[in-house]
Amino acid sequence: MVAGSIAGGITNTVLAQVQQDPLRFVADNQLTEQILTLPDGKSIKYRGYENIYYVADVVDSTYQYLNVYVPETAYEENRQTPIFLKTNVGGYMASKASAPSPTDATGRALLEGYVVVIPGSRGANSEITGTNGKAFYR
Repeated sequence: MVAGSIAGGITNTVLAQVQQDPLRFVADNQLTEQILTLPDGKSIKYRGYENIYYVADVVDSTYQYLNVYVPETAYEENRQTPIFLKTNVGGYMASKASAPSPTDATGRALLEGYVVVIPGSRGANSEITGTNGKAFYR
């Protein structure tokens, strides 16, 4: 019975912390396990954590999130893992976060053992509707 009380207390504490900190990352909520096969036939197993908001007050949920992909090799004991940040921004335009691709550097980075982070970002063409009903860009 004591173990159940402790587990319940820990769960309640974690929930309270998440409610106080909207940017707190709770891995189990976004986890997917996937396999990526590159054109040369090599495959890599990885865990994906998708749709993670990176701002506390989300203004544009279409773009203000990121995806994190972790190769299985990163979970080996005492391993230091580099991070590969891939943006899809071009010419100050908005871009959505995407998934790793077997045909670009993100797939190769996963195969080589990098954690791949792909953020979305607002840009010059990001349209937000204000409280007055008028659209504005920022």
